[in-house]
Amino acid sequence: AVVYPCAAPRVRKAWTAWSAEERRRWIAAIRLLDAQGHYAAFVGMHLYNADLIHSTAQFFTWHRILTWEFENAVRASAPEHACLTVPVWDWPRAVSARDAA
Repeated sequence: AVVYPCAAPRVRKAWTAWSAEERRRWIAAIRLLDAQGHYAAFVGMHLYNADLIHSTAQFFTWHRILTWEFENAVRASAPEHACLTVPVWDWPRAVSARDAA
């Protein structure tokens, strides 16, 4: 597998905290993974294992591994994606938005 260097530590941020440029690069990376067939492979892996993993003790561990491997695939997709990380869901913001509605 190709590994492009990234000197920055992996720090995951909420999508809402990303700059427009970070969002543009993320979308480009996902489109590239999709064009290469890798995105569908991750979706398929998740769907195939969903009944075996969800509602079990392995749920968090399995999803952390899947997320780590997905992030590695994103980072290996092109040099400009080498420092991308998977965005996190901002639960406090989502709950606040829901409660305000």
